[in-house]
Amino acid sequence: MICPITTTSYLLGTTFIGLGALGLASPAQAQLTFGVRPSPAASSSGNPETQAFIYSKAGRDLVVGALLVLFQYRRNKAAVTAVMGLAAFAGFIDGLACYKFAPSDLRPKAWGHYIGSAAILAVAVV
Repeated sequence: MICPITTTSYLLGTTFIGLGALGLASPAQAQLTFGVRPSPAASSSGNPETQAFIYSKAGRDLVVGALLVLFQYRRNKAAVTAVMGLAAFAGFIDGLACYKFAPSDLRPKAWGHYIGSAAILAVAVV
């Protein structure tokens, strides 16, 4: 085992919760972290056309993080493993979206999604 699933799931859960909170608090910064450039027309109050996806991703990250922490607290290893597998799949899809839609200077950020997904999947199956 790479590291105990308890440590990993709590760490991963709080990381997802942090990413979700960042997406809600600062959508433009979360877009750059994700790997896409916010529209110049996006105001601090938000532009639904350019920021809607980051709010959806933030909600997903909050839910995944909360599930990991909750299932680990309940010591439900099968559920933790399933959520980690789903998070790895979502990260892979995020990488594809980043690669397809990001400007060429931000495309390398897709590798962060791929590597993170592979690491999560490796921990989930070991």
